Amino acid sequence: MLMRGIGRLDAPHRRRAPASIEIMETCFAALDLLHPADQALWGVLCLAFFFLLRRSEIVAITGSSFQWFALKDREVSITDAEGAPTEDPESAAAVHIRLSGSKTNQCGAPTVRMLT
Repeated sequence: MLMRGIGRLDAPHRRRAPASIEIMETCFAALDLLHPADQALWGVLCLAFFFLLRRSEIVAITGSSFQWFALKDREVSITDAEGAPTEDPESAAAVHIRLSGSKTNQCGAPTVRMLT
């Protein structure tokens, strides 16, 4: 009886389709990687795709300032095979991101994710 009374009063949210390889290929084809702005955009798209980030984890959605859990540049690091920070693409072995929070972790400890 109680569970029937707890039901939602508003309409369910429409689920968005996840990003796909085809969407990434379309975005890549539309960019000119000779331009720094397009390079930055492609980098953000790759981070979001490969780290399975929500939109709110990668950029601010509303207002003129970043939300507290939007990814910031100091929270992304690239390391070589020994684990030392590097900016050399040839020696890069892993990318690490530190998420201060997210939709499902608003008050918890930061989460670290790594791709090798």
